Amino acid sequence: MTLIDAHAHLLDVPNYLKNLLKTLDDCGIEKCCISGLGELFKCIDNEGIKQIISKYPDRFIGAYFIRPGMSTPEEIDVAFSNGFKMLKVTIPTKPYDHPDFFSLWEKAQDLKLPILFHTGIITLPVKLPKENISSWFMHPMRLEPITNAFPKLKIIIAHLGVHW
Repeated sequence: MTLIDAHAHLLDVPNYLKNLLKTLDDCGIEKCCISGLGELFKCIDNEGIKQIISKYPDRFIGAYFIRPGMSTPEEIDVAFSNGFKMLKVTIPTKPYDHPDFFSLWEKAQDLKLPILFHTGIITLPVKLPKENISSWFMHPMRLEPITNAFPKLKIIIAHLGVHW
């Protein structure tokens, strides 16, 4: 049986990647989906993740970070062509089910890219922009209209049990 960690970030701190690889080995985890949340979350960015999945294709699956309201379907095309196999979504500028974001979900469905939706609160040491960011925008119930509109979209719900 292959064990895959479906949700990890790479903090931008010394030896983090080395320690992550050791932890994966110690736990018998063969692959890990990693996302690049970038400076906003004190993590490696998408470009850094691209380099890591290229260097360790047998260990890491790239999850391209998009931010609804800031990212475009064209960006998803580029991510797909660069070897990313899934999307990581968090801190939308509006609720996940806002019609303005449907082109993102449609693009992911068309490319058969699973989306990992963050549905918890923001807890990492982040430098959040002074925008209207709300955990309610990421509430799990915000995904229901998306599942109805895009029945073939593969969805992973992260942090489903957190404070809901």
